Amino acid sequence: MSINRDFEPKDRISQNLLDFSKEISDLLSKDITEDEQILPFILYRLNQFGLQHQYSSKEVFQEAYCQLVLDIKAGEKILNAAISMKRKSLKIIRRHSQNRTDQKSGVKYSLSD
Repeated sequence: MSINRDFEPKDRISQNLLDFSKEISDLLSKDITEDEQILPFILYRLNQFGLQHQYSSKEVFQEAYCQLVLDIKAGEKILNAAISMKRKSLKIIRRHSQNRTDQKSGVKYSLSD
């Protein structure tokens, strides 16, 4: 019995997910330009918002990745994985910062993406 390793996705969403996952994998495993580095960008933003002690860059990265996968499953096309990850990561960091500020002031409401 042979295993078919050349998996061909049947629909566009599956192909978009595979493309996105491959792009992220390439960004994490290869020598890339400074503009494409995601984890240092996230760490810089965590420091900027004073959240470096509450969250790690990997936690934010994973949350952004999961949210983008859900976006792709909802039909959104990701044209540039690095830019999309940075944009989504910044939204997450802003939300965490706002939630922290709201907890200090006693205001309770949630932000949606």
